[in-house]
Amino acid sequence: MAEALERLTDRTDRIVVMDTETTGFGAQDRVVEIAMVTLDLRGRVVDRWATLLDPGRDPGPTHVHGITGEMLQGAPDFGTLAPEIAARLHGAVVSAHNLPFDARMLRQEFDRYDVPVGDLRKGLDTLVPTRAKLHVACRAEGVRLQPNHHALDDALATADLLLRILDRFETAPEPVTLEGPVDAADRTRSWTRSGTAVDADPSRLVAGWFRAAVDRS
Repeated sequence: MAEALERLTDRTDRIVVMDTETTGFGAQDRVVEIAMVTLDLRGRVVDRWATLLDPGRDPGPTHVHGITGEMLQGAPDFGTLAPEIAARLHGAVVSAHNLPFDARMLRQEFDRYDVPVGDLRKGLDTLVPTRAKLHVACRAEGVRLQPNHHALDDALATADLLLRILDRFETAPEPVTLEGPVDAADRTRSWTRSGTAVDADPSRLVAGWFRAAVDRS
């Protein structure tokens, strides 16, 4: 794993594993929760950050993500935290389970507020090698996943899943780090759920799915 991580982080010092909860899947839907777990070059969790976000509308499928309108009262909107979120992603190798979805939802949000950010689609997608939903992939890899669809819990599980896959391989191709004209953001308070501000296929080569996910073309 160490060699694979070294190769992946050739031009950066971290991987940011992210997860979002949303009001739906369409172009007009909004992000209601985001979590980012930062890994260092040794695969250690060095930072975890999550916040609820007020979508300015109904929170959507509460039966899925557990987020109610009452929980969102007082939470910041995406625009308030967009510079903070962009700064946390800037210069990192981005990872997620089903990265295209999270990347698309975040891109829609950044575009709404004219906040520049790099190509979020170019990163490490743990869905590609596992070819399974997160809970199935985690069960196959022995990763503990909380059954509550909290963004932070899912991001932590995805980070563990990524490291377990990498641990079986010694090499990985060049990464793409998330660069772009992002201004340094002041640290802001996130909004927690408690209302305070503050089937996997191990035979597939990791190098193959990294090339698929981290495409320079």
